[in-house]
Amino acid sequence: MGKFSGVLIASDYDNTMVYTEGALKSGGPLPSVSRENQEAVEYFMAEGGTFSVATGRALPSFSRVREGVPMNGPTVLFNGAAIYDFAQQRYLYTAFLPESVRGHICRLLEDLPETALEIYHDDDSIHAINPNEITYHHLHLTHSPTVALASMEEVPSPISKLLFEEAEPRMTALREYIARQSWSTEYEVVPSNPYLLELTARGANKGGMVCRLAQMLEIRQENVYCVGDHANDIPMLTFARTAFAPANAIQPVHPYPAQLLGERHCGHDRRAGQAVLRRETVMRESEPLTLYVVYTAKPGCREAFVRQIVMEGIADTIRREEGCIRYDYYFSAQQEDKILLVEQWQTQAHQRIHLQQPHMARLRELKEQYVADTRLGRVTLEEA
Repeated sequence: MGKFSGVLIASDYDNTMVYTEGALKSGGPLPSVSRENQEAVEYFMAEGGTFSVATGRALPSFSRVREGVPMNGPTVLFNGAAIYDFAQQRYLYTAFLPESVRGHICRLLEDLPETALEIYHDDDSIHAINPNEITYHHLHLTHSPTVALASMEEVPSPISKLLFEEAEPRMTALREYIARQSWSTEYEVVPSNPYLLELTARGANKGGMVCRLAQMLEIRQENVYCVGDHANDIPMLTFARTAFAPANAIQPVHPYPAQLLGERHCGHDRRAGQAVLRRETVMRESEPLTLYVVYTAKPGCREAFVRQIVMEGIADTIRREEGCIRYDYYFSAQQEDKILLVEQWQTQAHQRIHLQQPHMARLRELKEQYVADTRLGRVTLEEA
């Protein structure tokens, strides 16, 4: 029994374990996992931990880099549409797209006829419709065999996920088009970088599959740690007891990790791998935590935001949560749009569990409605 027995780390691959953004943009050579990250993961596994990769890549694409990735757990593929065990060479679970996706995408291609997309399957094949420059750069990155097709009717089943490939402003137009369709709620639609938009079955995301993987391995949620850099990683960063992100992570990811790792991007800073595995980092979860959250309200919305939280009973519900010491809002006397929230928790683990509670979804809706900006600061016992 090592110090990490019963602990699961699930890490994104592209731009988290390895910085591949440059190769995607330029078509240049693909980097490999750094020696420092390899050593950190090998140490974690030697001490009894289970290391898994949760990636948007398809099976053939990840298979080509698998040998350079030290891991001893099954892999989450297709952005959360499947769990694959390389040791057994078989899928342990799949959540592929329904056949109705064909009609939805056929209509999309009628309205946006030049849209480029890749179609993924459970085997060694990928199909492409309207391939563009981004497609070819992406295929250079994945090294996957690809067949160009004229329409969705020619695509074989099953379909694990779709990947749209567009630059701005076409990507924004595509996302807005999908959001307007009644069928959009039947799918998970999330960007994995500025040029790639993923579409999977509803519920097929990295968070749901990491949860299922932990259950398969009989690892409790409180012992799950996740690492990711982009919007498609947020579901698993939210699920994890503790989340981490490389310094190159996009801004929307920043509120989720307990720690941003390294001063530069993931592949060039040894701390990006080692900090995840430091025992001191894991143990810090048992320390008391104070959070200072400064909200900038939308014009004229400051009082309405806090009033709604109080009227709906959200603040009182949070104060009754296990481990909550203090949860109080304050108005700034000098700045009419500023709100200060002070949270105190018995441990960081209690605060992580708090974020998973059902009423937090409603609080996020209220923030979308009333808040323009959020800034977070934290104090641990070590810093106090």
